[in-house]
Amino acid sequence: MRKREEDAEQRWLRRVHEAACDKGMPANALLLVVSFSKQEMKVLDGGRAAKTYTVSTSRFGVGNREGSNRTPRGLHRVAERFGRGHPAGRVFQARAATSTVIARSRWRDDAVKDRV
Repeated sequence: MRKREEDAEQRWLRRVHEAACDKGMPANALLLVVSFSKQEMKVLDGGRAAKTYTVSTSRFGVGNREGSNRTPRGLHRVAERFGRGHPAGRVFQARAATSTVIARSRWRDDAVKDRV
């Protein structure tokens, strides 16, 4: 990434972090920021990008209407976590555990697709 693009991304991430803090998020909390255009998620730790992951957003696009199956914009809190007590790599479908466990060696394999 060129210097100008990096600077613009850092300014954007700083604004997102500040907006989350304005909504009550502690300044040192972890924040997940998704870029729809880049299909990336950055983990911010105290406002600084700590990790970047490739993600896939909804094939139906972006939108906030409930039931639209679109990826919502805005700030959201994690309300529930799924998977506690299950092995790493367990496949969930509609929030229910399946009998499938993907081997760690295949986690980054492009052949492994979401089933939802």
